[in-house]
Amino acid sequence: MEQSTRKLLKYLIYEFVVFLVLLFILLFIISYYNLDLRFSEIREWFVGFYPKIVGIILIIVITKLVLSFLRPAFDSTFARHVSRHTNMKMMWRFLSNIVWIFVIVLLLLFLIGDIGGLITFGVIVAALLWVLQRPIINVAGWLDIIFHRPYAIGDRVEVDGKKGYVIDVGMFHTTLREFGEWMEGDTFTGRLINIPNSSVFEKPILNYTRDTPYIWDEIKIAITYESDHEMAKHHIMDSALEVVGLDMKKYAYFMVKKMDTKDLRRSVIEEPVVRMEFSESCVNFYVIYFCEVARRRAVRSEITERILDKIKKEKDVRVAYPHMEVVGVKKR
Repeated sequence: MEQSTRKLLKYLIYEFVVFLVLLFILLFIISYYNLDLRFSEIREWFVGFYPKIVGIILIIVITKLVLSFLRPAFDSTFARHVSRHTNMKMMWRFLSNIVWIFVIVLLLLFLIGDIGGLITFGVIVAALLWVLQRPIINVAGWLDIIFHRPYAIGDRVEVDGKKGYVIDVGMFHTTLREFGEWMEGDTFTGRLINIPNSSVFEKPILNYTRDTPYIWDEIKIAITYESDHEMAKHHIMDSALEVVGLDMKKYAYFMVKKMDTKDLRRSVIEEPVVRMEFSESCVNFYVIYFCEVARRRAVRSEITERILDKIKKEKDVRVAYPHMEVVGVKKR
């Protein structure tokens, strides 16, 4: 509750500062154009307009308070009807934005006073649309995100080369908690990224978790030609089974249902598989599996550790690595 109070105070201070800025602009226009206005006329105008200012501030404050108090009730009501908390957060974000749009329209009617004035205001706004193309495209992008859901709060995405966990979707921009960059794997960097919503129309969106919370991965192991390849394959397979075997068997059916065609469904595996290929100085082994997106790096590390532990115990299996050997030749 203290956090909500602090947010409300910040909001009121922000609104007050905006009001002072607008008042300063008005006084500047009066002085710049040498408008012949007496102080009594200004006071009379301000006294007549003052109730509307107070009414607008009250409506904004009441709306903010109502939304703050309704949020816990909304969460408790819909928690059992949605699969993820992030989906519920996305729903609340959409509903609260709709409420604010409705309130803004009411405030415009309250300020202007009649429908005719509102139409005139609409014509003026239409003239400004050309100047405000970018913000409008961002709002259009927000609507596309809400209805077509290229991503939602809680998804892991990559947009224009920037990877992150979606923590908020506003009307103008999306906020990501960045991972990757100078960190290997999916480790968070601690930075936040603000991406304009217009990116959904201009950039490819890579979504790691839109249909399933699982992702495919593979680990490459180079084994020397002199090694026992069957033994190496056995240890690599066992290591992967120990780490992800049960999860893959459990969630394979779920993965199959998410595939769009029969060909893709046949590609879903119920346990890790090992593939091999020739290389110049070794045989490359690839262990292929799927796991939870958030645990991808941890799973890679655990499988790698188990493979190394098993191979160290075998005399006939050696990991290949770049090195040079000097071979002497006896003169005859």
